Amino acid sequence: MEKKQLTVCLVDIAGFMKKMASKSEEDLINELQGYYEKVGDIIYEHNGKIIKYIGDAILFTFNLADDARIAAEYIRKIKICDCEIRVSIATGKVYEGEFGHKNLRVRDIFGRTVNLAATMMGKAEKSYSYIIMDDETRKALGKDVE
Repeated sequence: MEKKQLTVCLVDIAGFMKKMASKSEEDLINELQGYYEKVGDIIYEHNGKIIKYIGDAILFTFNLADDARIAAEYIRKIKICDCEIRVSIATGKVYEGEFGHKNLRVRDIFGRTVNLAATMMGKAEKSYSYIIMDDETRKALGKDVE
């Protein structure tokens, strides 16, 4: 396990499950796989790393807040089943390593910064914001970022 300073991002498709409720499970999986590919390409093109998939959400990290901001702007432009895409961005210390039972250890991240990114996603849903950042990310980007 290693303690690192990272920018943590969570992306979620607003209303995806409702929109896909009338579709078959195969259609849902195919739609998600296409989305995972598009978002993943953007993340890796901007020096990020995918940590895990959580349904239609993706948790990923960057070493630089500016890379996260740029990637978030591109990710927001992806079109998927007439849904809006939301991104939360938080910067701070995280623990990265392999966690879990001895028979199933997975690479993951933990810490307050990860929890903050998840909490901010909930706030984005209520405020209709589509990219939401914490104060540490804003500081890392400079004072002219809203």
